[in-house]
Amino acid sequence: MARIFIRMGSDSNGSIYSNFDGKYVRIGDSRSDGIMYNIDGNYIREGDDSNGEIMLNIDGNYIRTGASKDGTIVYIIDGNYIRYGAYNDRRIAYNMTESSLGSGCFITTACIESRGLPVDCYELETLRKFRDNWVSKHENGPAEIKIYYDIAPKIVEKLNHLPNSKEIYEKIYQEVVIKCVQFIEEGKEKDAYSLYKNASFDLKKYTDTL
Repeated sequence: MARIFIRMGSDSNGSIYSNFDGKYVRIGDSRSDGIMYNIDGNYIREGDDSNGEIMLNIDGNYIRTGASKDGTIVYIIDGNYIRYGAYNDRRIAYNMTESSLGSGCFITTACIESRGLPVDCYELETLRKFRDNWVSKHENGPAEIKIYYDIAPKIVEKLNHLPNSKEIYEKIYQEVVIKCVQFIEEGKEKDAYSLYKNASFDLKKYTDTL
């Protein structure tokens, strides 16, 4: 899954308190350090130990203290908001935003984040617009976007666990992302489409062997 930033208050551009990658809740916006909690089914455990102390449990939209579904409700999940207490009209404690800002450009986003570039950088914005304004209107485009959404998060997850992931993302950035952006600027949308599609399937074949 895309990383989720948990931000203070209701501002979607507010200070990042922690981030969640599907397993670990980490302090700040770090991708690798500062694990606060790990998610074990409905349990939120302390630290990175899957047998760690259960701090909270998720009961539907409620987040309760301890391991019991009778525990005190401390938060309620209300869409992208995490509110204090049991009612959805309570004060907002945190809000959740995807690290890719919902772009769905998983592989490109991973390259951008690896380079330390902002998630609204020119390359990512260009490819988002290309997806929305050209690929989605192309024959079979919506179906192929869905396929990409199915395979890309798994590709990124596997690449992230490799010791040379940074070098791999840099290679993808130089040989795929930059070239696709150049094709789009030159009005060669079909070339950009073919390059990105073929690169995605090549990466799937590679990561399937890992």
